[in-house]
Amino acid sequence: MNIEQQHIPISDKNILGIIGNKNRYYIIYSDKITNQNNKVVYKGKLTNRYSIYHQYLYFLQDDYTIIKISLDTFKKEKLDTPLCDYFYIKNNHLYLHNIQDDKLYCDNQILFNEQIENSDIYKDKLYYTRNDGLFMYDFTYKESTLLTKEKVYSLKISIDGKYLSYITDSTKKNKEIKIIIKDLKKNKIVYVRDA
Repeated sequence: MNIEQQHIPISDKNILGIIGNKNRYYIIYSDKITNQNNKVVYKGKLTNRYSIYHQYLYFLQDDYTIIKISLDTFKKEKLDTPLCDYFYIKNNHLYLHNIQDDKLYCDNQILFNEQIENSDIYKDKLYYTRNDGLFMYDFTYKESTLLTKEKVYSLKISIDGKYLSYITDSTKKNKEIKIIIKDLKKNKIVYVRDA
């Protein structure tokens, strides 16, 4: 089954998301998962902090642990990881931000031995935020580069690694945030929107 995450406007506030395709899909609620026939295939507390990877759903629980649910058997497994406030899965690796030491871990090992707030990774480059700005760390050359001194609240690297999007404070009156997209190949900002 080709698993995709789709963003569909839903009126039921208990629905966290819908995954799958038009022939086979699942609806994720805060307390269960149902299939396209509305049959409950999993029952238990779920959060809106989840990720899909291969045939598994990963959820960050309220106790800062991660559970994994198989989309084939719907068996739940609690992962043995440090306590975290966010995680992501890329290239068969589980990356997480440890809440006890503020460091980034990859497969339960410290990947980056500095305190960070948010991060995303593409190949050999780690993009991360601290209170003094947004940085890029190159694992090959073992050096960090400051990308902006602005306070960055959230960041994301495109799937192909060409673009970096991030959210910072707006400088415009009556606006709270600014969304910026930077072309990493040209090292140039290509989109700015105040919201």
